[in-house]
Amino acid sequence: MTIEFEQQVVGGMLIDPSIAKQVEIDPDHFQSEQCRQIYKAISKNISDGRAFDVVTISDQLQNDTGDNYLPVCAEMARTGTVSVEVSKEKARVIKESAMKRRAMHILDSAMSDINSGDRDAVDRAISQLMALDNTESKHEYTMREAALAAVNNVEKAYERAKDGGSVGVPTGIADLDRIMGGFHPGDLIVVGARPSVGKTAFALNVAIGSQQKWGIVSTEQGHDQIGQRCIAISGGVSMHNMRSGRMGDDDFAGMMRAVHILEETDSMINDKPATTVQDIVRQARKWKHQNNIKALVIDYAQRIRSTNQHDNPRLLMLEVVPALKTLALELKIPVVLLAQAKREVDSRPDKRPGLADLAEAAIFEQEADQIITLYRDEVYNPDTEYKGVMELIYVKNRHGPTGLTRAAWRGEFLQVKDIAPDFYTQQ
Repeated sequence: MTIEFEQQVVGGMLIDPSIAKQVEIDPDHFQSEQCRQIYKAISKNISDGRAFDVVTISDQLQNDTGDNYLPVCAEMARTGTVSVEVSKEKARVIKESAMKRRAMHILDSAMSDINSGDRDAVDRAISQLMALDNTESKHEYTMREAALAAVNNVEKAYERAKDGGSVGVPTGIADLDRIMGGFHPGDLIVVGARPSVGKTAFALNVAIGSQQKWGIVSTEQGHDQIGQRCIAISGGVSMHNMRSGRMGDDDFAGMMRAVHILEETDSMINDKPATTVQDIVRQARKWKHQNNIKALVIDYAQRIRSTNQHDNPRLLMLEVVPALKTLALELKIPVVLLAQAKREVDSRPDKRPGLADLAEAAIFEQEADQIITLYRDEVYNPDTEYKGVMELIYVKNRHGPTGLTRAAWRGEFLQVKDIAPDFYTQQ
């Protein structure tokens, strides 16, 4: 049936060239070599702006291959589908059949590799199968198509912003959403800070504030500790009271309220301590497939282990960071990667971390779409006038401005909240 559909679609194109301009299909989708060659010839004529029919296409193919294509072209034209809509539907069936063939080829190769002892065969097959859908997407456009697609995106962004929403996954922090438009699918966002500044708390505030389902990979804290932090953030429950067991009625009420909020988001947590980037990739794929997570946070880069058993920090980041950027593109979700700033920051007068203060900064700069560093003056100056303030410093923003905003920090509850917007200064 598929071969008949291929012949009918190509035959329709030979009868009515407008069909070829409206039906989205690639030469590789055709199982029949004859249909593939005829379609390639048709596409070349369209690209060159030349008119064509059964005779001109058969002559062109005879010149190119030495074979007589006239009888084949004539037969296809005789049985061709001349309706654009019917051709589109048959083209859809042809593409689905091509995808199934490719999937079977991937699985057959995987079985052969597994039997030969290849330990990476399963992960490679999963990646190839998940990429199949991406390869079916169109990747060649006219400038007009690109401009119209851009206008469509702008209109969607305008409508969401008009209603108070964000274009990407919202963060729950108004200034952050205003500058970045939320966290966008396919983006790698790096958040860097020195220890005790609150980068884990910041990430959990963003995950909870988005009111969407996140995947949380925690290499430093167990799932119960992450749960405790989330309860503090969501319910306004004192971390000290929870850890010391000195809970009052208000604390218990806030805890129950927080549990209800957290159950609604139904986010997922992996607390494996010595995890590799391949472990993270596998887990994220599973969460995306089974739980439809909307974003992923990884705490933190320097605790991820190498799959190649080396300890060189630069080689490790060369393995980890590009893999996570590829994962964001593959799953079409934002990936938020936390990272430690170097200790040299603490020895200088201005302790605000910049891009260069991240270990192996060049790799982060190359791969990340956005890089945000965090700073709290009270960590270094207890009597500061900026007590209870967290600075968000945008050191890289591929799609917008860099600069600085401030958020309110409520340390007792690990909460990062909105602060007056007039603190924003654009660099």
